[in-house]
Amino acid sequence: MKALTSFLPALFCLIFALCSGSTRPELCDYELDEGECGDGEKPTITRWYFNPDEARCGPFLTCGTSGNDNNFPNCTSCMELCSNHPDPEGICRDAIGSA
Repeated sequence: MKALTSFLPALFCLIFALCSGSTRPELCDYELDEGECGDGEKPTITRWYFNPDEARCGPFLTCGTSGNDNNFPNCTSCMELCSNHPDPEGICRDAIGSA
C-alpha cells in the first residue's frame, strides 16, 4: 500500500507535466529560408520568421516564392504561434519596433 501511495503522486506529477507543457508547432523550428528570386530580381517583401535559438521572431526579405512555413506576414502572428509570450503584440512593438 505504501508503494501505491508513493506511486500515485509521482504519476500525477508526470501526467500534469506532460499535459501542461507548452509545445510550439514544428514549423517554428524550421531554419530561415528566404526562398528563391528570379534572375535579376531582388527580395523586397518583408516577412517574419521564428528564431528558436533566441525565442523571438525576426524580419527577413523575400521575393515571395518558395521558402518554408516558418514565414509570417508580421511579428505578432509569428510570436502568437511560436512563442508562449503573454503579450506578443507588445513584445513586437517594444523589442523589435513592429507589431
